[in-house]
Amino acid sequence: MTTFGFSAISDGTSNTLLFSEGTIGEADSRSVKNGLAHVRTSDWDAPRVCMNARGPNGLIRDGIGYGYGWRDGTKEWDEPAMARGRRWMIGARVTGYFHSNIAPNSPVCGEHGHLWYGWINPAGSYHTGGVNVALVDGSGRFIAETIDCGRTDRSPASIVSGYGGYLTAITGPSIYGVYGSLGTRNGGESAALP
Repeated sequence: MTTFGFSAISDGTSNTLLFSEGTIGEADSRSVKNGLAHVRTSDWDAPRVCMNARGPNGLIRDGIGYGYGWRDGTKEWDEPAMARGRRWMIGARVTGYFHSNIAPNSPVCGEHGHLWYGWINPAGSYHTGGVNVALVDGSGRFIAETIDCGRTDRSPASIVSGYGGYLTAITGPSIYGVYGSLGTRNGGESAALP
């Protein structure tokens, strides 16, 4: 675990996301707000892949696997507690935090077959049009689903040459637009919420 003080937040405490509200996942849900889209592509961590999993009527699109606890048609575990927003204290990717490289209220998605890691977890809410967030300075704001997310066609793996899983730190300005910039503490961006 890495810890740091306020002095390490060089982008400014009023320009850096701290917390977001989130929805609670349900086992085997096809809902965009409560389910998990299992995508089958080598480019699974490009945010657009998750965004394209959204189908009509707030459901994960037909032809995409969905639900928690399933892998290749067999149950990997029986615990709906592993769904988004549950067991947040274990710090697993989907259960406890969110990513700012994909628009709020987008589908949660992961590479088919890798349920313990490799997920993109957007901020989520039951509000229409966006989510409430807290910034490091303690203020609260509403972020619209239409916020600029920049290069959603690029995965983190394509940004760094020789990318070694999730152990390589990516530095510098975010390619994920205003929202991505708000998710970094020291990227050197001047992005602020409108």
